[in-house]
Amino acid sequence: MKIEKILIDVSYTHKTGDYYQDSYVKNKIVYIDGDLNDTIANVLKDDDGMILSYKNKPQSSVYIDDKDGKAKVVGYIYKGKSEIQNEKTGKWIKVTFDVWVTISKILDYPLKEIF
Repeated sequence: MKIEKILIDVSYTHKTGDYYQDSYVKNKIVYIDGDLNDTIANVLKDDDGMILSYKNKPQSSVYIDDKDGKAKVVGYIYKGKSEIQNEKTGKWIKVTFDVWVTISKILDYPLKEIF
């Protein structure tokens, strides 16, 4: 199996906006060796402490409009769980977030050796 490189960017949203978590995964190069969703789940667990729900399966797609005005899929939205500290009580609570992951494939550009 060929190992591919992707660039991922992650952000989290909470449905009510009451809770917030920032991600350390910003324009991170990741090597895919197997399942894409499992690889993303491992990166989020290691870097952000986020555990994806639904067996790491995306719940929706992230879209942008291309130059022709057509929708293009650029990533996935997952559901994830994390523990954060409540600002008012100081206690740690479990919170569910929407996990927005944008994905870009990285291609090696052929460079010529300079003598």
